[in-house]
Amino acid sequence: MENWDSIKEHLRLENHHRLTKDPAQNMNPLRHLTDDEMRELQFNYKKYTPYIRGLFVAITIFQIMWDVMLVCTMLYYHVMIEKFLGGVLAILTWFFTYRMWYAHPKLYPKLPGQGVFKYIKKKNEAPPPVKRRTGSIVNNGRGPVFMGRPIYQQQQEMQPEDAGSG
Repeated sequence: MENWDSIKEHLRLENHHRLTKDPAQNMNPLRHLTDDEMRELQFNYKKYTPYIRGLFVAITIFQIMWDVMLVCTMLYYHVMIEKFLGGVLAILTWFFTYRMWYAHPKLYPKLPGQGVFKYIKKKNEAPPPVKRRTGSIVNNGRGPVFMGRPIYQQQQEMQPEDAGSG
């Protein structure tokens, strides 16, 4: 369901670009479709959107029902070895499906967004560098800090005044 509604926005923008012949650069992912493919996409989007939304709601209901049934089964019917073997089987099934079956270039079905119609933009951004957290011991001798602020700031400021008066 993710990005399904963005297809409508892509269709609207592409229709605008095609009707106005806007000289601005068109970055719409639908810009390479022919007019016949564009009409077919619009027709199919309108035709299948209610079905997809209905299926999404049905799948959500089934998922919630399955979760409740799974928790009840775990609590009341299985011994520990059955729970362990079921977990191992579930993890191996997930691994085989997503890491081997979907990743293989010649086997179908492909992952979402890898078909003829690519409407999901992939971000090639590098993740931000991870900052190493420093504790109160390694902070250039300033003493302990909390959220970047010194904990004993008032005591450190008061000590020189007390030392000079006595």
